[in-house]
Amino acid sequence: MIWMETFFFCFSVRLGVLIISGVTFLSLFVPWVMLIAYGLSIFNPIVEIYATNSEIIHSSMAEKLYTMMKSDAINLLISFHIYFIGHMLASISAAYGALTVRL
Repeated sequence: MIWMETFFFCFSVRLGVLIISGVTFLSLFVPWVMLIAYGLSIFNPIVEIYATNSEIIHSSMAEKLYTMMKSDAINLLISFHIYFIGHMLASISAAYGALTVRL
């Protein structure tokens, strides 16, 4: 009985890790492909929205992001790429670890 409980626990944890890592990978892969396809032009609608509604938005974080998009957009794009790639690699390594774990 104890071996069966251990097997089902390990199976459910492994299956959970595989499902979560797969969903995480897909949810990061789509915006990453959009960043590659659109490049710096992906920031233009956000900048225009903030420029037209700047008197309504009173967030310091939004102001910092707006100034970064206007002045240093290439570094922001590179940091987004690094974040997405790092997170996808972590998801792949979690799935690999779940597949190769031994009882």
